[in-house]
Amino acid sequence: MKRLTDWLFGRNKHCSFGRMCLLTKDGVPVTISKEIRYTVSCNGSEVHINGYEDLLGYCKASQYTTADGKHL
Repeated sequence: MKRLTDWLFGRNKHCSFGRMCLLTKDGVPVTISKEIRYTVSCNGSEVHINGYEDLLGYCKASQYTTADGKHL
């Protein structure tokens, strides 16, 4: 799981920081940053999520996709 997380955030396996950009279903950019916990920023609001599985559930419920239209 850690390797997948690090791959998604473009970092090596020893790093716990990173940033990922997604889109809402309306095309609004969403930024997810990882520093000890995940922070989802969209339209000036922030949501803090502690686990990757919770992040996946949140992104799925919010219908966030990558820039090429793929779901997480």
